[in-house]
Amino acid sequence: MNLQFAIDVARKLRLIGCKNVTTSSHCSTHFLVRSVLKSHCASSMQSGLHYRSSRDGKIADPEEFVAFAPDEHFEAYSYGSELLTHDGAVASLITCAATLHRIQGTVEGPWEAALSWIDAQLNRLWKARGAFPGLGSALSAFGYEWGFQHGSLLAYEIELERERKGGGNPWQLVDAVMENPSRLGDPMAKLLSPSLRKGWKSLSTERRTLLELLSRCAIDEEQALRIYDRTERAESGIDIGDAELLANPYLIFERDRRSATPIAFGAVDRGLFPDAALRSEFPLFEPTRIDDPADPHRVRALVTDLLEEASAQGHTVLPRSWLIRRARDRALQPPCPLGENVLEATEATFAPVVTRVPTRSGEPAYQIDRLVDCREIIRREVGGRQKGKPHAGDHDWRTLVDKFLGQALPKDNEQRPLEEQARTEKAAALEQIFRSRLSVLIGPAGTGKTTVLGMLCSLPDLARRGILLLAPTGKARVRLEEQTGQRGAGRTLAQFLNRYDRYDGETGAYFPNRSAARCGDFRTVIVDESSMLTEGQLAALFDACTKAVRTCW
Repeated sequence: MNLQFAIDVARKLRLIGCKNVTTSSHCSTHFLVRSVLKSHCASSMQSGLHYRSSRDGKIADPEEFVAFAPDEHFEAYSYGSELLTHDGAVASLITCAATLHRIQGTVEGPWEAALSWIDAQLNRLWKARGAFPGLGSALSAFGYEWGFQHGSLLAYEIELERERKGGGNPWQLVDAVMENPSRLGDPMAKLLSPSLRKGWKSLSTERRTLLELLSRCAIDEEQALRIYDRTERAESGIDIGDAELLANPYLIFERDRRSATPIAFGAVDRGLFPDAALRSEFPLFEPTRIDDPADPHRVRALVTDLLEEASAQGHTVLPRSWLIRRARDRALQPPCPLGENVLEATEATFAPVVTRVPTRSGEPAYQIDRLVDCREIIRREVGGRQKGKPHAGDHDWRTLVDKFLGQALPKDNEQRPLEEQARTEKAAALEQIFRSRLSVLIGPAGTGKTTVLGMLCSLPDLARRGILLLAPTGKARVRLEEQTGQRGAGRTLAQFLNRYDRYDGETGAYFPNRSAARCGDFRTVIVDESSMLTEGQLAALFDACTKAVRTCW
């Protein structure tokens, strides 16, 4: 979607009756835009599309009036497919309702009618979704060790049987068909082997309850297996037991969030908080049941999700006021708006996932666990290098610059002083990065930053002790090699850290790993285009390199 499209829609549609909506061409018209795009699309519209409140005349941020597709279901909107699961449709309509409530306070229009329509559709969707959208995935997870791969097909047959009986709990029907497979058609009955049925009967109450909990979440077979199967759970780094998961179901999200296909917060939240009719018909029981919308487990999980979302946008911490605003903008049912009192009352339960950190302004802020670890590694490394003595070296820096450039000073009276100054500055920069244990080379494009790094690499004593050339992208790596004269010596950060188990190619995550091997082959580490590095990449690099006495960014 672009601005012109939005303007065209604004001119042509006469459906809502909004007043005082202004486009860049100064036309006032009725306006309806349905957006399933990311926030950068809304940002691109801001320069030409403005909303003037008919109530107070103030200009409002147009992004407040856009219902963005929920992140966990964003892929379903790609390529205009608009094919959503029931869970995705529920999440999307809840987001639309939250947006309409914001519009309602700013722009005049028949919003109550629109909200009533959404409410009716939500009721219909919750009935279609049911209380157990993950039944097939849960049955597949149970049957995995018996080679049973037809959980979704069994769930379909169970649902048909349930419809024939006019309703009921599907898990009771699962018990019935495990006892007597002939209740199903012959092909399906043959798939329920005697060993599978015997295993079902021998299930402990705890294991059975965990299966039922997973079936309440709209998750796929791989996700269900990763949580249910103890071996898969351990191999995924989720070191908790069944009892802990049942006591705090939000751990399903918290402990799985760094996997390649993470279980979303919303999937767990909708499983625990379906609509009132489903909660009444298929209640959860202790210790899993949660009735309080501001339950400490839910609050911590929501804060965790908001911090992970912020991290993906480049924020390493969130001040409390920012966190509260993001929580209040998050479309949840029931709402969990947060506030200072709620956060103060629940902060004691945040560890070890979320840490409260100070800010210069005095306002409390919050940081996710993995970034807390990164912060400590970076702080320790930088602090230690600041305390170290400068490197000694007896070099004629200006002569090194002239020799590396290989050109005499220009004869032109105007150009010669400028070139003289440039070379003097390069010599000073070269000496500084040679002597410093940690340095950052800053300058506009074309000022010779990479050329100075090439001069550093040309020093024989540094080359003998090992120089590691790194860049965040392949293109930057090639450019670094060419300008330093070190062809074939550079690596991308991912290439280097993957070798030392600090990069996951499947998820694209960089992370410290204290149990993995470290690299001690290089005394000088040079990272080009370091402004592109995230805190996780920087911490992983510091964690991977040992014996490096000089790092230049």
